[in-house]
Amino acid sequence: MAIYMHQITKNTIVCVSEPLDSVKKTINGKEVLVRTQANRTFGLLCLMDSKGKTLDPRSLGLSPGDEIPGFAFSGAPVLDRETKEETGLFWVESV
Repeated sequence: MAIYMHQITKNTIVCVSEPLDSVKKTINGKEVLVRTQANRTFGLLCLMDSKGKTLDPRSLGLSPGDEIPGFAFSGAPVLDRETKEETGLFWVESV
């Protein structure tokens, strides 16, 4: 399954299993965009530099929808730091 960049939040890349897509529609004469619905998986990718320090992912020049080859969703869910409950996200790892 391919991994795509969704957005960057706090030095973490939020990844998605397929790029988000939208369709143009008109409501009462006003043009709007509606996201297409799909069964997408979301996950987090945290990167480090060669010294083990967090890498600012903005330095990679990624844009939303760009494929990130060489990575895949792991089976490990992201847990809430306080409650330790699953968040619905999965960690992304290199393959």
